[in-house]
Amino acid sequence: MSEWYQKLFLPTGLKEKKFYYLDLNPETLFSDGHAYKRKALFHWGPSRCFCESDLYTTKFGGWESTEIEEKFFGKIDSFGQTAVEYFTSFKHPRIL
Repeated sequence: MSEWYQKLFLPTGLKEKKFYYLDLNPETLFSDGHAYKRKALFHWGPSRCFCESDLYTTKFGGWESTEIEEKFFGKIDSFGQTAVEYFTSFKHPRIL
């Protein structure tokens, strides 16, 4: 999902445009014979919270295709922000 869309869910007026992100399965690390879990709560921006590599890549054996991303989501990514911004401030001409 595009970062511009995710930013719409943050309250206006915040100094930092960040979400609280909870890792439900924090990694267990081992160091010098001791095990400890990484912290689970982070304060991250949309680029860190809503990122997944190759989410819509189709893989079959050695073959890969990004056509779903390009052909289906490509136009949404290209024109979605303009459309959402238009409708968030739209005033119907016949309604007072």
